Amino acid sequence: MLPLRPDLNEEEDIVDEALISFRSNIYFQNYEIKSSADRTLVYLTVVISKCLALLNEVGENEEKAKKALGAFCHEPIPPISSSKFFLKSSGLISSEIGGKEQTLSKYLKEIREVLVQRLLDKLYNPEWGTIDLKFWLGLYKKRFLKMEWS
Repeated sequence: MLPLRPDLNEEEDIVDEALISFRSNIYFQNYEIKSSADRTLVYLTVVISKCLALLNEVGENEEKAKKALGAFCHEPIPPISSSKFFLKSSGLISSEIGGKEQTLSKYLKEIREVLVQRLLDKLYNPEWGTIDLKFWLGLYKKRFLKMEWS
């Protein structure tokens, strides 16, 4: 499991990397998976896409955005071994995850919550407002590796 940085003053973690690289990664049709970090990056990119689709529905209203994404954070993750889970159906998670399913599910839920908070901080920043929001929302229809949150 990739660690999340508990202190915002420390170096970048996988969530920061996903946010920084999202606007270029979203256009990929192919992505070579070499490690668990790549799988995590794929997961986070799909989560960002889902968040942008939800934000597109609520517009620039920050309170509605927080409410919509908060509800998304509390949605249960489909069972990892289920074919309904997009990483499993795309073949990015092997059938042989064994007893690690609960740990992995907990990690994916935690990393989704961290990502949503950082995305909200980025898009609704009090210093510069929602100026960046329209550029991010322009990408909500794109499907990274033809995957979407299920």
